[in-house]
Amino acid sequence: MTMRFFSRENINYYLFVIWAAVIPSGFYIANFTLAVLLLISSFTLKRSLGYQAIDKSTWFPLALYCMVLIGFFFSHDRREALSALSMYLPYAIVPIAISYGPHLTNSQFQNIFRAFIISLCISLLACDLYAIGDILITGKGRVMLNEIYNYHKLSSFGLTRLFDDWHPTYVATFIIWSLLLLMQPGQNKPLFRTVPGFLLAGVLLTNLFLLNSIAALLALVITGTLLGLQLLLRKGVGRVYLFVIISIILLSTVALIYFNPIRNEKIATLEARGLKITDAEGERNFLTIRLAKWLVHADVFRNHPVFGTSPGDIKAERKLAYYYRGFINLGEANYNAHNQYLDILCRFGLTGFVLFMCWLLWPIHWKKLELYEYFLISSAIIFLTESFLERQQGLFAFLFFYAVLTKRRREQVSSISTSEI
Repeated sequence: MTMRFFSRENINYYLFVIWAAVIPSGFYIANFTLAVLLLISSFTLKRSLGYQAIDKSTWFPLALYCMVLIGFFFSHDRREALSALSMYLPYAIVPIAISYGPHLTNSQFQNIFRAFIISLCISLLACDLYAIGDILITGKGRVMLNEIYNYHKLSSFGLTRLFDDWHPTYVATFIIWSLLLLMQPGQNKPLFRTVPGFLLAGVLLTNLFLLNSIAALLALVITGTLLGLQLLLRKGVGRVYLFVIISIILLSTVALIYFNPIRNEKIATLEARGLKITDAEGERNFLTIRLAKWLVHADVFRNHPVFGTSPGDIKAERKLAYYYRGFINLGEANYNAHNQYLDILCRFGLTGFVLFMCWLLWPIHWKKLELYEYFLISSAIIFLTESFLERQQGLFAFLFFYAVLTKRRREQVSSISTSEI
């Protein structure tokens, strides 16, 4: 029994579980180490036990990494190009490490998902308790970060400051994914029993609103609406009733944004400062500053439409573009696009963008891939306002879930085909 417990296949599975727990935590710095360990383990098992081949979908991120490698030789800034080689290395190792390994049972996949959710909830509760304790001890509800930005200690960066570089939008995205896993679209058996499931969902939803990510809240509304409509369709609800429900949801969302009854700071700032595209302190808001970034990156793309600037030269190119547009503050900080699609277009051009979209959409040719489809929809919404894959925290998380969800579906299809034979 002991030998079976510590078999090589099980060690590979335990690496999956540990990695799933590390990804949403404040200690995600171990991501790279776990990816390499899983890659080594998968190749070892492949050679000795002959497990499945690499999935075709992994060729797309590998092709993107090849563009990074080729771009190194054409970049003017070799130091940045070398940094990009390490930054984008997960494109090459994560999909292979996961898809190349041994088969996992459905219960093992469920345990991987449980590890992710529990780890995220523990990290969120640690942040909540730290913030509440800080408020009680100091008697102050707000904190100044980077000597510029003022946050409530239970909101946005004020809440996530317990862990270094734990970005609120990324954490909010992890919450959306966790809620999807809890609901398990397309699956009959829930991850947790009723009471623990509701408690975990309560922690996740509470912190989602505290993190105050507009993109994540929008993703929640859209994915939640789609899930609800899917459930109603299965129950045979008529189209007229569905139209009424959708209308009510849309009108309610617009009303909440317009009247802002909970006095959301981002919405209030947008109402107060209007839609003037500027990077000036005291005049900009969360939308207009993004519009400024998008304009600049659109300029960069127009100058390098086919293959992009290369990841090594993007910083120098966008800095010049910021100054040319007169966005001095943004130029000094040299912000990325805060839009994943624009960032791909600027760094890799239309060539890389086609590879990127093919990669995202490739699994959809399988039937009944419901969980992946909702994962993709939520991620696609986040990509509109965040360059999610330009930070290691987001890159590892997305690559991990993409590979795990497609691996699970591929193995389910394989097992069904085998049973039919």
